[in-house]
Amino acid sequence: MILSPSLNITKSASPTTYSAVGQNITYIYTVTNYGILNFNGNIMVTDNKTGTLNISNVDLAPGQNITGISNYAIT
Repeated sequence: MILSPSLNITKSASPTTYSAVGQNITYIYTVTNYGILNFNGNIMVTDNKTGTLNISNVDLAPGQNITGISNYAIT
């Protein structure tokens, strides 16, 4: 049993394939609290493509998730 907030992150992309320079890829980051306590405060996600994303969070309860979105243009 985890006695504190425990965050897990998953990343997905849309579209999942690209065909041209300049095409935009949208990345979706889903952060889930797997602990038994609420998580308070902003969540910072750092990605090698999109940089740092600040996901505003007030009170992420156990079992809940929050989503952040960032875009990347293919170079």
